[in-house]
Amino acid sequence: MRGNFFRFTALFLLALPIAACAQAKYYNQKPLSEGSAKTTAEALADCALKFNKAGLCFTWKWEQKPVNDEAGSFIMKVFRPNAHDGTVVAVDVTPAVVLWMPDMGHGSAPTKITRLDIGTYRVDNVVFIMPGKWQIKFQLKEGTVVKDESIVELEI
Repeated sequence: MRGNFFRFTALFLLALPIAACAQAKYYNQKPLSEGSAKTTAEALADCALKFNKAGLCFTWKWEQKPVNDEAGSFIMKVFRPNAHDGTVVAVDVTPAVVLWMPDMGHGSAPTKITRLDIGTYRVDNVVFIMPGKWQIKFQLKEGTVVKDESIVELEI
């Protein structure tokens, strides 16, 4: 009996190094340099619209353009470039959007903002009440105080 135990143990110990030499099968074997992370310069290039004081970037895209008496909506995303690897990091803020007609000195109905996800917001009730030059004032607020603002001009 002892002989069988020692024989089995010897065979096991001889086979162990052979089995241990197999190449490990990892889920993702791509080198880290092949990832899709943006550089800081690329992230900042996406930062055409900025909240300069806050050091944040934002984008906006029509979801539904306003037509005649029908209100429109758009999606707004707020982000910053990651200081470590330059990737884009979504940032939660307290945004406000004001529709303003500078030549006439008045605005439109208040917009409604809904948080969809971290740093992603839907802006509803976008109505331009007459043709002409309009501004979309993107604001960051703290309570009722505007802390930062970026303005996009439109011709309606």
